[in-house]
Amino acid sequence: MKGVSTVRSNLEKTLDDFEQKMISKGIEQGIEQGIEQGKETTQLTIAKNLIALGLDIRAIAQATGLTEEAVVHLKSQLH
Repeated sequence: MKGVSTVRSNLEKTLDDFEQKMISKGIEQGIEQGIEQGKETTQLTIAKNLIALGLDIRAIAQATGLTEEAVVHLKSQLH
């Protein structure tokens, strides 16, 4: 029975290690998604401010990293 106990103990440790790795990976992915969403929010906020200042579409796209199409779409939503 000692062999079964050792196998069970090893299996539990392996499962615990796997669970911890998956939790860590999930946390990392969540952080990455949060950073990306924050970046997108910042780009949109800056674009809205530049639209309000009357800058042209191309300049806003260059300044924010958004596509010209995205800036046009955003501008149409604001007016």
